[in-house]
Amino acid sequence: MRENLFEHIQRRDCTRTSWERFNAREGFDLTGRPGCLWTGGAAPARLTSAPGSPAPPGLVGRAAPEGPAGWDDEWDAGDLGCGELTLGLRARMNKLFAGQVLRLVTGDPGALEDLSSWCRLTGHGLVSAAPPVFLIRRREV
Repeated sequence: MRENLFEHIQRRDCTRTSWERFNAREGFDLTGRPGCLWTGGAAPARLTSAPGSPAPPGLVGRAAPEGPAGWDDEWDAGDLGCGELTLGLRARMNKLFAGQVLRLVTGDPGALEDLSSWCRLTGHGLVSAAPPVFLIRRREV
């Protein structure tokens, strides 16, 4: 299924361009697959920050406590659909530390299926699914 999804992303100009942009932003090969998304693959090496300095986007260095509202970040994705929703979600999740929770609000009617599959593929946890609101926990490294 991951290979099919990757092939789908590569076939469409809009999703391929977004994939390449996010890969560049996160320090991965522009057209490659991050190893953390493929079984048995190790995440590609990226620059790390000095102790005490903020972690760069996508680098999970420590677990952080939950925010007072039960989540640490919130994103209203409006009516973004499958591809746009999951690419945007990838960027949002990479800004979180391990264990932090994102509250996602989306009007996409297929979001329940899409997000359940996406979480299974990426290793993030779908904490709560009560459309249009979803809580997703950042995976541990």
